[in-house]
Formats: sequence, C-alpha cells, structure tokens
Amino acid sequence: MQKIDAFAAGCARLLAGTDDVASLPTPVLKGNRPYKQGGASTFSPVGDASLCDGCQACVRQCPVGAIPTADPCSTDASKCIACGRCLVVCHTGSRAFRGDAYKGFEAKFIAAFSARREPEVFLPAGV
Repeated sequence: MQKIDAFAAGCARLLAGTDDVASLPTPVLKGNRPYKQGGASTFSPVGDASLCDGCQACVRQCPVGAIPTADPCSTDASKCIACGRCLVVCHTGSRAFRGDAYKGFEAKFIAAFSARREPEVFLPAGV
C-alpha cells in the first residue's frame, strides 16, 4: 500500500501543477526503443476435434476473425494475435496452445516471470 500511496501522491503533485495534461513531461520507460509494433504471433491456439462441440463461441468472440466458421478447430495464424480469448470462451476446453513453438515460449516465460517482483512505477523525474 505504501507504493500505491507514493505513486498516487506523485500523480497528484504532477497534476496539481498544470491545467493542460498535454504539457506534462513524458516519463522515461524501460523497453525497446524505437517501439516495435507487434504482429502475428509465432504460435496460435487450435481446437481438439474430439472435444469441440461446434458451438462457434470461439468464432464469434475472436477479435481478429482468425477462426473460420467452417472449421472452428483451426486458426488462421496470419491473423491470430494469441490473445487467448478463444480459450476463455471455449466451454469444452477444446482450444489450447499446443506445439513445439508454444512449449519453448512457455518454458522461457515461466523462467522469466515465476518469481514475484516488486511493482515499478514511472513518473517524470523530480515528481
């Protein structure tokens, strides 16, 4: 709670000194510069035909239209953004990330993000 309170106080100080948020300084953030726009994922979820009941929930809920109505167990990898929405709405558990590409990513993700870390906040210098 102390970090939240400190962040809120910093935001309040920052906002108290301006009437125009466009004039606020830009905080320096960690990450890639220049920003790299995301694209199609290197892996995408697919359905298991033995579990799929053809309800089409995944087809209707996919935000990029990557799941064809005629074959809801497949995924158009050129459209898929790997958001996982189809996994959440699949009531049979048919859709999942599978394959070697996903297994490799999963192992790296678990290694990098399993340990708890303190949250970081980003405010302009001097706030």
